[in-house]
Amino acid sequence: MTASKKPTENVLTLTRGDAAWFIDTALSAISTDDITPVICAAHVTVTGTVAKVISTDRYRVTLANVAVESTADHEFLIPRAALIWMKKNQSVFGSYMSDQQRITITTGEDGGLAISIIDGAQIEKRTALTWRGFVVVGNFPPVERLFETARAAEHSSGARVNLDFIAKVKHLAPRHDAPTVKFTATENPNKPGPLLITFEKGDRGHREVTAEVLIQPNLELR
Repeated sequence: MTASKKPTENVLTLTRGDAAWFIDTALSAISTDDITPVICAAHVTVTGTVAKVISTDRYRVTLANVAVESTADHEFLIPRAALIWMKKNQSVFGSYMSDQQRITITTGEDGGLAISIIDGAQIEKRTALTWRGFVVVGNFPPVERLFETARAAEHSSGARVNLDFIAKVKHLAPRHDAPTVKFTATENPNKPGPLLITFEKGDRGHREVTAEVLIQPNLELR
């Protein structure tokens, strides 16, 4: 029996609409402090037909689930520069047959990263615009566990919050209903817990959480 070979690259494919959600989610909380490159990237974990995207700048964390097609389950860190390029060029082929346009993210075992925006107008012979670079190497902080704590926390009466941080959250809103906002309580009465903002979609009988945001309210002067 021949052992199956590990793929030399993994390909993630998104529709134009889902790619816009992916980009806005990742950029909404990504760090711009290049001293710490690992958080100047978004952490992407692909499982089946869902990509979980997490970004943070230490004061905020965004977590979202995006529908994808993928050649295999995998994870990687996509740099801020790549996301900014995607944001700038995602509509390069215009609105004609935009439902057929795709964005692919290819990661190689050598750390290579290729992002292609594919025209949907010519099905037989598509054209594409491509960015090439490398994934970010490093250990992304375990910020996802902060959501578990916030979900389980008691409600607090409120706290002061940086409005600039909240304004960034609006990029997650267009695809979903109005979010649920929860000020969380902590054991320390002098230190409020983070603000948890939850986005959902679906009918009353079946609500699906699509994105969550944590904001540190005690850092309102930054």
